[in-house]
Amino acid sequence: MSSTFFASIRRNQRQWMVVLTVLAMISFLFLDYVGRGTGPMSPVGGAILIGILCAAGMCVVGYPRQKATEFGLGGLLVGALVGFIGFAAMAQSKPVVRTAIGSFTRYDLEQLAQNRMRANQFLYAVARRVQSGMPSGFGGIDDPSLVQYKILLTDAQKMGIRISDEGVNDFLKEIGNNRMTQQDFRESLREARLGESELFDILKEELAARLAVKLTYPPATVVQVRPEFAQYTQTREPLRYMEQTPEQLWDAYQKMNLKQSLQAVAIPVQDFVSETAQPSDAELALFFEKYKTNRWIDEARPGFLQMPKVQLAYLTADFEEFEKRVNPTDEEVKEYFERNKDRYRAPETKESTAPKLPEGESTSSDASAPSSEEPKSEQPVAPTEEKSEAEPVKEEPKAEEPKAEEAQPEAPQSEQPEAQPEEKKEIDATEPKSESSCGEEPTNPEPTAKDEVAPETPAAEAVPAEPVAAEKTDEVKEPEAATAPETAPASPEATTEKPEQPAAESSEIEVPKLSESPESLPTPKLRELDDELKLEIREAIARERAFDLIATALDAAYEFMVPLGLDYDTTTDLTEKAEKAKTIAEKLKKYAEQHNLQYVETPEWEYEQLLAEPIGMAFESQKRSPVASDVLMRGDNGESRMPLYSPRRADLRTRRGSFAYWKINDLPARVTELKEEAVHERVVRAWKFDQARTLAEKRAKALAEIAKTEGNNLASAVSGESATGQKGDPALSLIETPEFTWLSRPQSLPSAQQEPTLTDIPLIPEVDGNFMKTVFEELKVGEVGVAPNANRSIYYVFKVKDRDNAIEDGGVAEQERRKQFLAERFTGLYPIIKSPYESLAQGPQRVIDQSWVRNFESRNEVEWTESEATRRSRR
Repeated sequence: MSSTFFASIRRNQRQWMVVLTVLAMISFLFLDYVGRGTGPMSPVGGAILIGILCAAGMCVVGYPRQKATEFGLGGLLVGALVGFIGFAAMAQSKPVVRTAIGSFTRYDLEQLAQNRMRANQFLYAVARRVQSGMPSGFGGIDDPSLVQYKILLTDAQKMGIRISDEGVNDFLKEIGNNRMTQQDFRESLREARLGESELFDILKEELAARLAVKLTYPPATVVQVRPEFAQYTQTREPLRYMEQTPEQLWDAYQKMNLKQSLQAVAIPVQDFVSETAQPSDAELALFFEKYKTNRWIDEARPGFLQMPKVQLAYLTADFEEFEKRVNPTDEEVKEYFERNKDRYRAPETKESTAPKLPEGESTSSDASAPSSEEPKSEQPVAPTEEKSEAEPVKEEPKAEEPKAEEAQPEAPQSEQPEAQPEEKKEIDATEPKSESSCGEEPTNPEPTAKDEVAPETPAAEAVPAEPVAAEKTDEVKEPEAATAPETAPASPEATTEKPEQPAAESSEIEVPKLSESPESLPTPKLRELDDELKLEIREAIARERAFDLIATALDAAYEFMVPLGLDYDTTTDLTEKAEKAKTIAEKLKKYAEQHNLQYVETPEWEYEQLLAEPIGMAFESQKRSPVASDVLMRGDNGESRMPLYSPRRADLRTRRGSFAYWKINDLPARVTELKEEAVHERVVRAWKFDQARTLAEKRAKALAEIAKTEGNNLASAVSGESATGQKGDPALSLIETPEFTWLSRPQSLPSAQQEPTLTDIPLIPEVDGNFMKTVFEELKVGEVGVAPNANRSIYYVFKVKDRDNAIEDGGVAEQERRKQFLAERFTGLYPIIKSPYESLAQGPQRVIDQSWVRNFESRNEVEWTESEATRRSRR
């Protein structure tokens, strides 16, 4: 039988090869997914495994019938279906979490999540209908929240908490602000897909669990998001912060308001590294084990974990070289100017803001200049000037627009004499007044003004200020003469008839303001297209065209790189891949030479190093993350998201740099070994720096003791001294800091984000809370102490020079500060504004809450059977 079977295999090698190839492909694609969980196999993995086994078995069964392929495909489908259904049932019964009150399967958690979602949806539907603001809901639907809910519900039952129908009705009235109607209730139920009894059952359990958590959760001050602020913010979470005593509030107020200044001397640790001895192998091994999983920052903060690194190769262009290729013509410059006139407006000349002299004074002073040149023309003006001085009070109301409108109906008997003053007042308001211009006018218009005043008509009696208008007519005659005929009018009627039409037009324009009428806006004045502006436009055209030329060239380079990357990707042999990488680099170099581009290969860079380069700061189109983030992005299992030799296009936001690039090498993060030469050297450096800290601290304390013996005179103690105490080393310098507080709020951030942070002290960088505690609480004014900065790279010998509540002021500053403290506002309008005191108390409360959650899970023996990655993917 066996010989016959193998003989048949030899006869039908082609068919068997097809079956084995298909099975191998399926195994290669899907078997990595099988068995990743710690418990029973997933439904997909079970379907694949059972399907493959059934396919192989059915091939053997169908072979004697010459139908191995048909039987194999049928077995694959049937086995996959059976495997999926069977393993799905097993997955549903698999416990996701075990607790003291029982185990919960995935099905149980999905049912809890569904009930909570529907309850929350009902609350949101009610809030929309009664316009009461968005409620916070009953909580999240992630696995930990749901398990916590079930445990709290069990605790509520043990404590005898029962929610009646009346309690649910009271809750519904509360969320509906007593405005929810029966129609609103039914529509909200329909939207949430709930029945009334089902809703009451869910709400009873949720309210019981909520009451249980109120009784057992750590006490805190809880600030809910106000309904009127709900539409302006995305967060609906309440603000929880620790309840603070008056003494705690006073301490927080002191940290943000108490100021002091220091005298300080810096003792760098680096100066003592040369005085340390060589470490032994045991000391290095112990030091390496302590920091081998940390990331290296510097000698003060050592770490020997190898962070991910990448090496890029890219094609780019020299902007200046491409810009030189563009030479715009004069016609193109003119066309660009006409197309972009708004960019080349002439700067507006600002009017003088100096106060104007009264009209009588300006006229007399202005008239003095032409009087010496043309004495004959001054005589007709003199009577008019006397009249204007005789009635100065009436002239002011006539110049104002509202007064002019009121004066119109006062002279209804004669329209012609009235129309002319109206025109003259408007012209006088818009044109500059100058008596000297009147002196230079021809004498022809002057009798016209006299003729207007001479007739004793009733209209002249009704408008006593008409002579003033006549004077204004004389003042503006020169502008009128530019547009009017040069011949003088022969009679008063002719003089008054000419301004009739302009007077009517001026009365229509006076009603709307110029800003309200688009037609009345002045045309913006443009710059003259001179040589300077032409050069500026040529540069703009050259710049824009250079950008386009570079983008086109690099788009073509990207297209050239695509088939090269595909050829590399389809190669499986590692030696052949290495040879192809060299060939691809040579091809790109040759392509760059032919198209005036530059080919660059970067070193192996970490994220910060790459981000400091132009290629790292560039962005791909439609992406928000820079290239440095894209090339280093990792998957859930640490695999790279971007394969090698996969071409990309990216540009700088300023368009000063464009790139066609790909990744040619990728080094994942790894734990290094001490025997590596580069790692060993770094360990020695960090170990010596750590040993030098002891020497620097010892030297700083010695200088502090010298200062104390000299009456806390720090300047005298460090005079002529060096950091190490060795002669020939640079002398120490005394640092004088300005006044500073312990905490401060950044003024550049919105008020809601002004959380207090440690103050940055000028000349003393990187301080921490321990430094502030020493200088503010452990020392009095005039005392000397020692404290390091945050990373202990520098030790400071300092003296508290001055403080707000010094003893010498008799306590006046302290009393004033206490008055300000009593008037301080300790709460804000969360989430729009959060008080700094709430922010300070929020951190400790968060620590308390996290500790409660850990103790809660420990007390109830919560043990997750799914991995953390799986639980996160389900959230």
